[in-house]
Amino acid sequence: MLQRFVTVAACCGVWLAGALGAGEAPESVPEEAPGLEIGTRAEPPLAPCEACASSGRRPVERLKPYAILEGEDMPGPEQRLGWSPCGACARGASQQAAFEAEMKRQVERKPAYEKHERALNLVFIDFETRFASGHFQASVQETRECAYLLDRLGHALRERLGAEFFRSAGPDSLHLIAVENEKGFLRGLEYIRDVRGHQSEDPNWFELARSAGAFGTRDTTLMRRDLLVPPRGAGLPHMTIFAWARMFVRHSSETKAPAWFAEGFASLCEHLTLGSQLCYSISYEENRVAFEGDWNKSVAQALREGKTKRWEALFQASMIGMPALDYMSIFSVTRYLYHCDAAAFAKLPDLFRLGRTSVKALEEAYGVEIGKLEAEWGVWVKSGK
Repeated sequence: MLQRFVTVAACCGVWLAGALGAGEAPESVPEEAPGLEIGTRAEPPLAPCEACASSGRRPVERLKPYAILEGEDMPGPEQRLGWSPCGACARGASQQAAFEAEMKRQVERKPAYEKHERALNLVFIDFETRFASGHFQASVQETRECAYLLDRLGHALRERLGAEFFRSAGPDSLHLIAVENEKGFLRGLEYIRDVRGHQSEDPNWFELARSAGAFGTRDTTLMRRDLLVPPRGAGLPHMTIFAWARMFVRHSSETKAPAWFAEGFASLCEHLTLGSQLCYSISYEENRVAFEGDWNKSVAQALREGKTKRWEALFQASMIGMPALDYMSIFSVTRYLYHCDAAAFAKLPDLFRLGRTSVKALEEAYGVEIGKLEAEWGVWVKSGK
C-alpha cells in the first residue's frame, strides 16, 4: 500500500497527515544517502577584512553532523550557525549578539522542550538538528536515524540553496512529535483544539485527523507512530522527512506557497534523503493511488505520449482526487527547478510569501517566460535526467 498524507485547508494554515505504506522503509540509515554529503564548507570563504570580509562572521571550515539527542553534549554554537563571530572585525557586534543568543538557547532548550511532555502528559526522547527539533516516543535507534536523516537533508539543502533559505527555520521554530499510539495522538489533537484554539474551514477536521494518523500546523507536526510501521506504513523516517519538508514550506512562505510546491518539495526531500517516494498528500476525501515504477521514467514516458498536463494546469491542481501522474509530474517539475538553478529555487518561498502566483514567482526567480522554462523541463525529462 501507499502512504497517504491528508491535507485540509484551514484558516490558520493547518494540514493533516495520514499513513498507509508502500514497501518497506530502510532498516538503517544509508552510509551515503543519495545526493547528500557531510563535511563540505558551510559557506565559501570571503575576502577582506581577511578574517570575515567585514561581515562580522567567520565561516566554519567544516560543518560537523548536528543531530543531538537528549543527554548528549551540545557542540559549540558555531556548528549550528555555520559561523563564529570575527574578533578582528569592528562590525561584528550584531554577529556577536546572535552568537550569544544561540549559546543562551542551547542552555535553555531542555525546559522549552519539556512543554510538550507537560501538555501531552507523555515522555519523549528529544533531539534537535539545525533546522528542526523532534520529540519522539520511539527507540533510541529509530529516533537517532530520523535525526541523522534530517541533519543530512538540511545540510545538503543549505549547501545547494544557501543559508538564507533557512533563515526562518530552526530547532525552536519547527517541531516534529511522534507518539506511540492512538491514546497519545488524541491527547495531542485535544491540546491543539482546546489549548491552542485551532479552527478549520472543515468542521470535521478532528475526525479526519484522528483517522489519518498525523496532523500538523505550520510549525508543529503530530504523528502516530504505530500506523507508520512497515510493511503497512512507510516508516517513521519517510514520514519524518516528508512532514518536515511540507512544514518548512508552509512556515517559510507563511502558508502562502501553493499546494503543488509544498507537495513537490516534500517528495523531492524524500527522494534526496531516502532514494524513493512513499508518501503523498490528499485533501478532504480518500484517494488511493497506485504508483508503478520509477517516477522519473514514468513522467518521461507520459510526456512522450502527450499525457502530462501543462504546468499552469498543474499549478492550479487540487489535492482532492489527484491522479498518480499529476503527483509524479509535480515531483518532476520541482526536481527540475531545484537542479537547474539553485539560486532561483531558493527565492520561491519568499516570492510566494509576497503573494506571487506560481507563474509570476517562477518567471521572476528564473528570469525567463514560463513557456520556455516548461519546454526546457520537457527536454530535461526526456533525456533521462
